Amino acid sequence: GAGRDAEALFRDVPWSTSAVTRVTAERARERGLTLHVLPLWYDLDDAASLVRARRDATRERCPALARVLEDLGGRIEATGEASGPA
Repeated sequence: GAGRDAEALFRDVPWSTSAVTRVTAERARERGLTLHVLPLWYDLDDAASLVRARRDATRERCPALARVLEDLGGRIEATGEASGPA
């Protein structure tokens, strides 16, 4: 795992750019880390995207996220920002 070097792995990454994946992968390789790329999904940036994720994240597709979102439960729905597919 990344261990104590995890902070350096992500330090000064050009977030919100097309270079994020490339830079992160290069740094992982430099550290001898194995990189596993997951299928693309949408960002979880706001309450509306959490509502959408709660609907879409099934235990089969994304079990860890599904558990977290289930635990958050009504707090997500209480935002009032559920608006259907984005």
